[in-house]
Amino acid sequence: MSLFQAAILGIVQGFTEFLPISSSGHLVLFQKFFGFTNPKEVLAFDVALHLGTLLSVVAIYWKDLGRMVLGVFGKDRTGRRLVLLLVVATLPAVAVGLLFKGTIERLFAASSTLPFEFLFTGFVLWGTRYLARYEKGTPPKGEGEVSSRDAFWVGWAQALAIIPAVSRSGMTVAAALFLRFDQRFAARFSFLMAIPAILGAGLLEAREMAHFDSSLILPVVVGSLVSAVSGFLAIRWLIGVISRGRLHFFAYYCWAVGIFSFFFL
Repeated sequence: MSLFQAAILGIVQGFTEFLPISSSGHLVLFQKFFGFTNPKEVLAFDVALHLGTLLSVVAIYWKDLGRMVLGVFGKDRTGRRLVLLLVVATLPAVAVGLLFKGTIERLFAASSTLPFEFLFTGFVLWGTRYLARYEKGTPPKGEGEVSSRDAFWVGWAQALAIIPAVSRSGMTVAAALFLRFDQRFAARFSFLMAIPAILGAGLLEAREMAHFDSSLILPVVVGSLVSAVSGFLAIRWLIGVISRGRLHFFAYYCWAVGIFSFFFL
């Protein structure tokens, strides 16, 4: 793997992890394009790139993270409540990941279902276009109004996104919007949910890091740093897109990639 390829994969991972167009699906496509054939080596590199994007979330939401730490170990009730919501939202993905780990790995290895998954993501995103404006006297739910049940349903959307080309951010933000979350909190909650999701996946696949040889250390460092920077930029941009109610615009891209995948794979 060259440094150029590592940087390209870092850019792909960073932008697609948070934009609602599926990072895993894009990584599979680009890895096939570059001709990477060692599945364990590919998986290990993917883990490193995902941990890189974790840095971008921490850089943007460090105040929320600090508030959650105070909530757990101090007296910040709002921080403690946010921790509870994130724990509840993470449970479905943990259950699905542990129970269906073998099936998920086979889906990643086969890649034949990617076109359908991209198309499905597009249809979900397009559905956000038809969300009715909140009625007068019924404001959207901010952080203080979101219930554990709401968080649980958003968590199931994240669990669905374990499938390769189903976007995690797309599913979670769309689910939050359908549940009438405030647009900015829908984005923030989705990105904060990425932290335990990425950490959990990294821990589960940590043993794959043993498949790196010394020649891959520099590409891993380059790819991870590039993914962190591009992830930071992607989050900043997407917050604005969601706030303006334009999430559905990404449906066109997902549909185009899905159609392209029918011929490429």
